[in-house]
Amino acid sequence: VAGGLPSNESLFIEPESVLDYELGLKSAFWSGLVQLNANLFWTEVDDYQATRMGIINGVSTQILGNIGGVRTRGVEVELTAAPIDGLTFALATSFNDATYTDYQNAPCPAERTAAPSCDLTGERLYLSPRWIANPSVSYEFDLADLTFFTNVNYAWRSKYLGSSDSSILSELDAYGVLNARLGIRGPWDDKQWSVSVWFNNAADDTYFLALARGANGEYSGQRGLPRTYGATVRVDF
Repeated sequence: VAGGLPSNESLFIEPESVLDYELGLKSAFWSGLVQLNANLFWTEVDDYQATRMGIINGVSTQILGNIGGVRTRGVEVELTAAPIDGLTFALATSFNDATYTDYQNAPCPAERTAAPSCDLTGERLYLSPRWIANPSVSYEFDLADLTFFTNVNYAWRSKYLGSSDSSILSELDAYGVLNARLGIRGPWDDKQWSVSVWFNNAADDTYFLALARGANGEYSGQRGLPRTYGATVRVDF
């Protein structure tokens, strides 16, 4: 067995223990047209549950197990503004400094394959971008008994590690995904109906969500969805 997964590892998963500190602020300005919410957080997790990767009999294997400890700390901010009726701008953003506080017997990065296991204490937590930003704009207006609506949003992530071994080879580039929706809704007796068309990843950007290392040190990626589009018909009873 290689990559920090001992052959006698138990399949029993210990429960996580979480200690969380938060300090928040909620505010509104200009008669509620602008709202600002902010939250400082510091979270410590013992027996953190995560999928770990190792090489068993030449096969890349993922096993759910416990990591000694993880700490996340940062700030979250939400801002909304409605300058005119029907028009809303929104921004949700966060900074997250996430590290392993205790991760011994971890899978080694591909650039250190000679070691049977590594101590990744102090390294960045994988799948945890430091920065996230989600801006959006929505607009709707009424015409007779109908409501026309549209929404455009953008989901952006800074670069982050895509594999649990903290290898620099697994660092994923920052990416953003543009989504849009346009629709119409109205009453139907005592019901509500709506029809909308939508585009996800409208710019057809190529990005990866996570990586896994193979037996020969190569990394394969889980690609995000390409451009998709469609229509939705909905009736609320």
